[in-house]
Amino acid sequence: MTWFLSLSHILVFGLLNWGPAQAWGAGGPHVDHFFLVVMENEDPSMVMRSSFFRELKSQSVYFEQMTGETHPSQPNYIAMVAGDTHGVDNDKNVDLNVEHLGDLLERKGLDWRSYAEDLPGSCFLGAKNGVYARRHVPFLSFTNVTGNPARCAAKIRDFNDLERDLAAGQVPEFSFITPNNIHNGHDSSVQTTASWLADYLLPRLKSAPLQRTIVIITYDEGWRLGDNRIATFLVGEPLRPGLSIHKPANHYTLLRMIEDEFALGNLGRNDKDAPVVDEIWK
Repeated sequence: MTWFLSLSHILVFGLLNWGPAQAWGAGGPHVDHFFLVVMENEDPSMVMRSSFFRELKSQSVYFEQMTGETHPSQPNYIAMVAGDTHGVDNDKNVDLNVEHLGDLLERKGLDWRSYAEDLPGSCFLGAKNGVYARRHVPFLSFTNVTGNPARCAAKIRDFNDLERDLAAGQVPEFSFITPNNIHNGHDSSVQTTASWLADYLLPRLKSAPLQRTIVIITYDEGWRLGDNRIATFLVGEPLRPGLSIHKPANHYTLLRMIEDEFALGNLGRNDKDAPVVDEIWK
């Protein structure tokens, strides 16, 4: 099946729209489950050359002025879930003794997992293995995860676990999804990422027995030359489809959105004063 056909199914048969909102359960007033999917190293102008992403934008909330924090990749990933780059300025393995989104979720009694494609083993701490890269799995940079074998094994999972959890409808309130370096575009193309989203991820998310779900599709960083702009889409039934957000935003904006929705408080870093995007909700 080509990704063009898959895109047609997604758009015509509503695979980007989950069922009607239910009463507030374990999640927040609008959302029970967030999935954060991170792609690699692309300028929005190139992303929007893809008919898939253009159509996705028409059914999503889209951030027109979204930027990454810095270069290279790893500090952006850390910023997404820790509210700061914490001085990281390279892609080497780092070990940070800092609080992160996972801690806030657990303190609130909510669950989280990080699913990494081609993760070679439970809590694998090597820098890379084939098309898997640790630098794209930010929770492996936190010592309160890697230093706790039981927690690390429970929270850092591979895509076999993702597929099983989705099929059973037993996903946590927050899932961080790391495609491998082919499917995230690092070693491939925008068309490859579009194909993977259309043929693999979005249909599986839709088929899962979940309600009130939002998928965030973003990029770690843009081109090194320029303003580091990145494409970011929010997809899900609780949102206003086709809405474009023109205010400046970054990864801290997304972190604050999750914190606010689940009433987590904040990390007291750049998330604390990040722009609020309440206009996204229906």
